[in-house]
Amino acid sequence: MWGHVEIVTAPDGRVAQVAPGPDGSEIRVDGIVVVGGQGRPGRPVFSPDGQRLAFVSGETGVASLWILDLASRVKAQLTNIGLKPGAGMGPAYVPPPVRAGSTLWTDAGQLVWDAGDSVWTCRDDGGGCRRLLPTTATPTSAQGGAVTLLGPDGVGRRVLLDS
Repeated sequence: MWGHVEIVTAPDGRVAQVAPGPDGSEIRVDGIVVVGGQGRPGRPVFSPDGQRLAFVSGETGVASLWILDLASRVKAQLTNIGLKPGAGMGPAYVPPPVRAGSTLWTDAGQLVWDAGDSVWTCRDDGGGCRRLLPTTATPTSAQGGAVTLLGPDGVGRRVLLDS
């Protein structure tokens, strides 16, 4: 899973790459390391304005979504704050995206991702995390308050994001 390179492009043309580093995987933007290897970071996606990067990391012991402000290099954990690894994480656990390219960041500040057995959404400030659908699907586009999800059957479905 972590032996391959993931590459995503920002709206302004900058490139984020996940590649092996000295301490595991690391995320580089235009060749500069912005997230080190602790927690095996991966699955990056740029914000619509290209100023932030969301990614998955297990640095707390629980795979979680994080957001990095690219200018200040300040990162913040978005999901699973305070959860400890192991059984019994309970209903507070929010599963991360299962693969590269399975997350969409909308202009409205919503992250939408395929968690493998369900589709999840969360505001980019960490609030409003919830399961949208109890099935696997890849978010492909967003317009207004809805997102289009492409199911494994190749059929697209529009789902409203409003809480």
